[in-house]
Amino acid sequence: MLARAERVAYGRGGLLSVTQAARLLSVAPGKVEEWVESGLLPAMPDAKGRPQISRQVIEHRREIADLLSADEFISASPERLAS
Repeated sequence: MLARAERVAYGRGGLLSVTQAARLLSVAPGKVEEWVESGLLPAMPDAKGRPQISRQVIEHRREIADLLSADEFISASPERLAS
């Protein structure tokens, strides 16, 4: 469960649902779920166990996606995405 202090640290709108993240990345929610399950996209559970993803992480991924083709983005290692 995501502690209240952690939620507050991200601020209002700082954490996104899978659906919101998918919309911002222009992919299907199922793809975001795959990335979360495989560890390519960090997430933390909310009080009901649903993954919540940092808006900052998603915005960083969008910037990278703009620079790379979709295939490169999907296959990029977490280390490459973090740079």
